[in-house]
Amino acid sequence: MKDSASIKKVLVTGSEGFIAKNLIQKLNEIGSYSIITFSKSQTIDELEQLVHDSDFIVHLAGENRPKNSQDFDINNIQLTKNICNLITAQDRDIPIVFSSSTQDNEPSHNARNSLVQVNNETHHKIIKEVLGGMRS
Repeated sequence: MKDSASIKKVLVTGSEGFIAKNLIQKLNEIGSYSIITFSKSQTIDELEQLVHDSDFIVHLAGENRPKNSQDFDINNIQLTKNICNLITAQDRDIPIVFSSSTQDNEPSHNARNSLVQVNNETHHKIIKEVLGGMRS
């Protein structure tokens, strides 16, 4: 068994999603990681403590089928900004893996098609403005 000091604490956001569940299962099989999870049901205050307790973040949370642009903004853009701001405020040097997707299964819904375009543009903006602005 590994020394508890050598076990990395990995925060996985979007922990109830398909990709996150499979990642968590695989990390548990490897056994070298302590998994910390964050899901929609938790608050930003809880996220603050989870970020503090983490050695590594896998950010998978996001709204891939938003009903409106406000849901997209809150669950994708603002959450990503919150994570970056928490890391900065805590003066932490935590690696982040950020993954997201666009999904457009119903081409007859023009609103969803528009949100997919917004999604692509926004992710580029997040990477450029938010993540690019973090200290090296």
